[in-house]
Amino acid sequence: MTEEISLVDSDFKVKDVEVMVKLKGQDLREVILGSLEFGEEGSAEDSKVSILLDFYSFLVNFSRKNNFTVEKASCFLNVAKRVHDSSVDQVLTVENSLSLLKDLLLKHSVHRPPYSVGVFTLKELQLITEYMIETYYKHYNLYQFVYVKEFCMTAMQTHPCDSIETPQLPLTPLVEALTEKEHLKKLEEERLAKEEEERQKKLEEEEKERAAKEALKDVECTEEVSDVIAKTVNKHVAILEEEMKKKFQEREEELLKKIEELQMKAK
Repeated sequence: MTEEISLVDSDFKVKDVEVMVKLKGQDLREVILGSLEFGEEGSAEDSKVSILLDFYSFLVNFSRKNNFTVEKASCFLNVAKRVHDSSVDQVLTVENSLSLLKDLLLKHSVHRPPYSVGVFTLKELQLITEYMIETYYKHYNLYQFVYVKEFCMTAMQTHPCDSIETPQLPLTPLVEALTEKEHLKKLEEERLAKEEEERQKKLEEEEKERAAKEALKDVECTEEVSDVIAKTVNKHVAILEEEMKKKFQEREEELLKKIEELQMKAK
């Protein structure tokens, strides 16, 4: 399956986004609900669906506030959806999820068809990165808690003597066995086929390398975009880490205080 060049008009269609940016509140949520597939049981009353409707509603409001075109708003919504879906399906860490966001934004900020397409400006890129970190990634663990499916693993211990290996049936009749000459011929054919496969693989790798070099001709622009994302991410991650440290410290002090109170009551 070929990789999508652009996420514009993928899940969130431009025609639907054009309607969304004109709406607010419940009307907006209903249009978003109709645009996405939540399964047969998906409804606005379902808590998981409701959280996502809020999430995408905020993205639409952000796009409208920053005067995004409907194409840019569609692309932003689809980037955010791709990041969220991948983060949940693959149970990504915050770092890996941020890396995916960075790659997708980079892919839509440098115009180098067919490898990337310029949708966002550097200013818009910075605004989107800051917004996602201050909203989605600030509550990333909660999103993971709500949407990541629980897995239950059952382990069973067996004794080696309990398992009996049986030959794979049906066995090839002896009359159909290969002669030594036929066997050697078959081995030679397999060797030649393997050599041809390796040759094709080498040609494909050389083609990929050539294509990669072609894609990096505009490397200065790419590095500038990447640098903007990296600086924005690092700045906000540092702020989030400081906030988390402060919360952990407050919780620790609260727990110590409760333990002290319990010890006093025990006396």
